[in-house]
Amino acid sequence: MSEPLTSLTIFSPARSIEHIELCAYLKASLDLECELSTKPDQHGANYLLMFDCSEVSAPRLHQWLGYLHQSQRERKCVLINAERQSPHEQLINWPQIQGIFYRSDSSSQLLAGLQKILNGSMSLPENLCYDFVSRRRRPPSIHMIDPETAKLTRRELQILECIYAGHTNACIADWLALSEHTIKSHLYSAYRKLGINSRLEACTWMRDYYPLQNTSLHDNPR
Repeated sequence: MSEPLTSLTIFSPARSIEHIELCAYLKASLDLECELSTKPDQHGANYLLMFDCSEVSAPRLHQWLGYLHQSQRERKCVLINAERQSPHEQLINWPQIQGIFYRSDSSSQLLAGLQKILNGSMSLPENLCYDFVSRRRRPPSIHMIDPETAKLTRRELQILECIYAGHTNACIADWLALSEHTIKSHLYSAYRKLGINSRLEACTWMRDYYPLQNTSLHDNPR
């Protein structure tokens, strides 16, 4: 759905010796273009952005991630040199965060985690994932509608899955090669069939009933 990652950028306002050495190490170890930058927002979606928690505060990162979210710009980011029980761990809530690495992690752990991210996965600490899931688990709500009688089209289900994954209309339109107007039309049709009125209600319906559907949404949409 998203662009493949082809380059790595380390946000380094001071262009420190440590970051210069890390950049050279990652470039050689991952066989990937790597550079230092003072303006991470100038890079495209094919760049993996790396932030050093020892240099960038959690509030500043939170503000920047919020800016990306509001501007509907999809970026994949990783945090390095995070401290345990620090505010940086709370940034796992942002969908842009693909990896968090602690100061105590070894170079081999960092490389292995980055490789997973480059291959399309994530590399998040198990303790944070456990806490993240535990805080959000609750019994499904009960709806009057029977999912089998909703009669959603395959396209409507595709779009609902994207909404559930947190993607914007612009991102969905790009992936499906459709206009944003068409995406909105499909959403309106799906909402009408389900008797809902918002993205939040759509996500609730997907949480409760999507696993019951027997439709694959992972085929090539085009």
